[in-house]
Formats: sequence, C-alpha cells, structure tokens
Amino acid sequence: MLSYLLWFLVSILILLVMLFVACIVGIFLYDHVLAARSIPQEKFFGKDRSKSEDTTIRPFKVEYSEEEFNTIRNLINESVEFLDQSYEEVENTNGIKLSFLKEFADYWVNKYDWRRFINNINFSRQFVTNISGLEIYFVHLTPYNTAGYVRVRPILLIHNFPTSVHEFNTLIPLLVTNHGSTIVFEVVAPSIPGQGWSEAAHKPGLDISQTGIMFHQLMKRLGHHQYYVHGEGRGADVAEEIAFMYPRSVIGLHITRPQIDTGATLFKLLLCSIPTVRNFIMDKEDISNTNGGISKTWKMMQGYLFDQMCYVHPDTVGVSLSTSPLGLAAYFLEIFAAGTDISNRCRGISRKSKDGCLYEFPGGLDWLITNLMIYLVTRSTIPTCRFIHRSRNIRLQNITVPTGIAFYPKNPFPIAGGLPRSFISSRYKNVIRYTRMESGGSFPSIEQPRRLQT
Repeated sequence: MLSYLLWFLVSILILLVMLFVACIVGIFLYDHVLAARSIPQEKFFGKDRSKSEDTTIRPFKVEYSEEEFNTIRNLINESVEFLDQSYEEVENTNGIKLSFLKEFADYWVNKYDWRRFINNINFSRQFVTNISGLEIYFVHLTPYNTAGYVRVRPILLIHNFPTSVHEFNTLIPLLVTNHGSTIVFEVVAPSIPGQGWSEAAHKPGLDISQTGIMFHQLMKRLGHHQYYVHGEGRGADVAEEIAFMYPRSVIGLHITRPQIDTGATLFKLLLCSIPTVRNFIMDKEDISNTNGGISKTWKMMQGYLFDQMCYVHPDTVGVSLSTSPLGLAAYFLEIFAAGTDISNRCRGISRKSKDGCLYEFPGGLDWLITNLMIYLVTRSTIPTCRFIHRSRNIRLQNITVPTGIAFYPKNPFPIAGGLPRSFISSRYKNVIRYTRMESGGSFPSIEQPRRLQT
C-alpha cells in the first residue's frame, strides 16, 4: 500500500515538473519566436493617390464657428432633459454622478467661452504637412533663449487618450525655456491622425506602427534625423513603436506607461502571490512592490476596459459618443476622474464626492470642456476608436534605446503604477532612469508638468 502511495506521489511530482518545463518553453516561444515581427511598410491613407504629396510645412490657424458651437450647445440642452434622477444618488459606483453632469452641462452652455480658448490655441505656433496622404497637424516651438553653452535637442511629444496636443500646453513652455540647465528642447507635438486637427485616415490600417512611421517622417522633414521621444498612455505606445522601428534615430525614449505583456513577466507576477515561492525568486524590492500579484494582474485587465469599448465594434461606440456631447463628456470625465491624482485628496469615481474632485482638476472645468470641444468640432471620436481597434493586436517588441520610465502611483493601470525594475527589464533592455513619483496619475503633463520636465 505504501509503495502505491509513493508511486502516486512520484507521478504527481513528475507531472508538475513536466508542466513547469512546458510553461518555461511556452514562455520562451511566446517571448522570442511568436512575438517577432518585421518593421511594416509605410501605407497611403489619403483620398487620392494620384495627387502628389505636398511636403511643405504650412502655418495653420483654428477657425472659430459660432454656428458650430450653437449646435453643440443645443444638443447639450436637449440631452440634459433625458437625465434620469428619479432616485437618490448615494455612491459613485454607477459611474459619473448625474447631478455633477448636470452642473457641468450648465457651465458648458452658459459660462464656457469657446472663442477665448480658440484664441489661446492659435497663440501656439501651429503647422500642417502632408504625410502618407494625410494632413498632419503639429505644434512646433523652438527655445526662447539659447545663449551661453546651452545645447538644443529636438523632442517629439505624443499625446494620450482621451486628450490631444492640448494636454502639453503647460509642459511645452517649460521644455523650450532655459531653467539653468545645459540642455533645452525644440518641441514637436503632432496630433495622432484622426484626433484633433490631423486628418483622419480614408483607408483602413492606421495603427500605432503607421502613426510612428508618419511621426518619424515628420521629424526628418523638419531636419531632425536624431531626436528624443516622450509619450503618455496611448502616446507611449506610439513612442515605443518609433523606438523599435528606428533605434538609430531615437536618442532616448521617455514614457509614463510601460507595457509589459511578455510571458515571463506575467508568470513572475502570478508567482509573487505565493509567499513561499516569491521569497526564493525575488529580492526585497520585488516583494514590496508586487504583493498580490494575481490581484494586480486582474486590475491590469480591468484597467483596459475604457479602451476595450472601442476594441470590438469601434464605429458603434464612436457614433454613439460623437452624436451626443453630453455622452462623450460622461465617458471622458469618468476617465479623468479615475485616472488622476487630484490634490492627493480623493481619487475619482471611487469616492463618494459629488464631482469626483473634477472641480480640482488642473485648469478646472474650462480645460476639460476645451478638450471635449476639440474632439467634437474635429469629429475625432470615430477615428480614435478605429485607431484603438486597429492597434489592439500589435505584438510588443523589445526596446533597446536608452529609456527613462516614470511611474505614477495613482495610475489605474497597475503596471504604470510601478512594477519593480527587474520586471520591466525583460522588455526594456536599456533603462537608464527609473523614477517612482510620489504622486500623480495617468496624465502627468497636466497634473505635474514641472516635475515631469525635470
């Protein structure tokens, strides 16, 4: 009897060892064989290929339309009447509070000055140029003072979702001004095609790779064959693609949301949930920053739900949001409430505050409404959802260029909230700066532009 029990235990042990070996082999194949992909070819997304591409850099000015703003105002007024407040709101578990949304709509219609913000936008040096058949909009600022021994370095800034180049309004002046440093930046901040005043693709296939190709072409057209790249959120995805495709051109990469989907990292994250195992394979820093690995993995999956609305049927979501300014506002406001660390006091919709602390948002309600107006007047919602949809299955590649990563603790994406350095080294092979910020969330250029600039 004892021999049968021993044989059974040995068999179980052998099966476990075989399963472990199979996992290791599977992880290796996933990370090093199946993940490999070549650099894509540039595609044409314009209406008419027969027309020659206008490679000139042309000044751009945003035009104000009172009629357009009145149309949006009327849609908001009509939508408010349908908000159901038949029961008392106790918590924010249903999403953005309807009582706050009504106040927000009232401010938007009766107090917000769109003309003033158009004038502020036009104060920037804006340009357009045609790349891959599309008119690409970008802001281009050169340093104010380069006297002495100051070196000027070009930097490409790529915006997040659901924002636009508008999110860099405070950061850009800091980068182009000499604050006693030996380096000052020449800033190029383009809008992703279909977002803001960059023309939307007329043919399918626009994703983060094709956007990276366009932005690299833009930098070369401006005379910059080597440059720095900074990206936040979705912009970080594009920045990483540029670093992967053009490592000889990217002097340095800086991101605020690293992407880790390698099998080795996910496997390690799960193992850290087993105390007896993690003590053998992880150092103290790893353990202190990855307690609850399974929980963090699940939260990581939940963090992508905002984007996943566009993953399956982007036009369905895009149409429903683009035709309802108040519906788009509810969607965007929930993202900003959940993804920002406002004054370190409360965090978005998880709190019982009436407004999710959005009254404390940097720039206030005016900034939030201006961001919404940019998406509405440029018809950006459907192209943005298509862009997210097309980019969802692109396999991540190893990054070899010098990389700086800033982790913000209130970022709802746990990976962006600060995994240990040993976790990210499986993909980012040359991390030269690894910073854990004391505060901040998904939108650091809005929340902490001075801290980000340093």
